[in-house]
Amino acid sequence: MKSNIDALLRARGQTRKDLAQWCRRTESWISKIMREDRREFPMQYFDRIADFFGIATYQLLQPGITPLTERRSKGTPRRSGKDRRISALRLLADAPPHLVVSLEPEEVARLQRIRLLNAADVQKLDELLREATRRPGRRGEANTKSHAERES
Repeated sequence: MKSNIDALLRARGQTRKDLAQWCRRTESWISKIMREDRREFPMQYFDRIADFFGIATYQLLQPGITPLTERRSKGTPRRSGKDRRISALRLLADAPPHLVVSLEPEEVARLQRIRLLNAADVQKLDELLREATRRPGRRGEANTKSHAERES
């Protein structure tokens, strides 16, 4: 908390004396607290100190206000701007054009329903698909039998 207070004072261009006056205490009071490790700010002053800085009381105790507790070096952005996750859209964007398949909305909906299935149901579905693809008359194949022949 002490390092946060010092960092906030530096950022605002104010002194410890200003903060002590806001808390209706003397400069020596705040100097003793800041100088000696065994001393801490009494809890009754937390609200006044937070009001002085215009922050919520809990923020006085949060790490990260001061660069000493910050993991990144000063001035470097937190994020690189590039997404490190591998998503389907990214894979499609990087894939050669002959490998990308366009799907109809109902096909996308069907795939989403498949993703909700448990392992046993997926296995049954795989078996049904293998069986269905062995039969003549699949989509994209030349249909050798007429509609009447298939129904008989």
